[in-house]
Amino acid sequence: MLIGATTIGGAQSITFRGCPYLFEQEDYFFTSDTQDGTGRNIYITTPVTGDQDCGGLGTCEFRMEWSPANSRWEFLADAGDGDLVDPLLIYYNTSASMPNPPGLTLGSWVENVAVTEGVCNGILTTTNAIMTGDVQSTLLQNPEHVALRFGVFPNPAHDIISVHPADAWRTVSIYNELGQEMRQIAPNRPQIDISKLAVGVYMMQIEAMDGTTAVTKFVKI
Repeated sequence: MLIGATTIGGAQSITFRGCPYLFEQEDYFFTSDTQDGTGRNIYITTPVTGDQDCGGLGTCEFRMEWSPANSRWEFLADAGDGDLVDPLLIYYNTSASMPNPPGLTLGSWVENVAVTEGVCNGILTTTNAIMTGDVQSTLLQNPEHVALRFGVFPNPAHDIISVHPADAWRTVSIYNELGQEMRQIAPNRPQIDISKLAVGVYMMQIEAMDGTTAVTKFVKI
């Protein structure tokens, strides 16, 4: 059984609109072509120039990224100088989705009232905001652009799995449904022992020999 995998090599995009008091009635476009150390994508509005004026915040240039220190996705806004060196935390979401941030229906994007003073109507919802593109609605959702590059056999499995083609990957990391890394497998392992994993669904991040990254999933029974 071949499971679809997502290639993370090319640029991806997210469209956001929300909190009109601070950001006005504008659509903001995020793109990403980099990942952090956990395999999650980092999204940023482009270009970041410091002159995209708007509303009560002054400058509307943003970044969405996973914060390992706080175990959450963070929606950050430039403080006004266009370099995002000391950004302001506007929203945060503790759903550990990967590789892309959660959308409006996965977990909760909570307003950071310490910065916004409560002018953003609280939690982002489908009635007060839009967030479309490379976002996730379930923890194990794959984005639409799917590349069938790797297969996991057998799937479901009890003790042993293999990733094919075996000579096309460099490392494999296994994550549970909360995004916690359970195992990292070195190259040249024709078989991967999953006997000590609990029964459930797991996400597998595969670093290919060409340097790109793919994400797929398997079921432990």
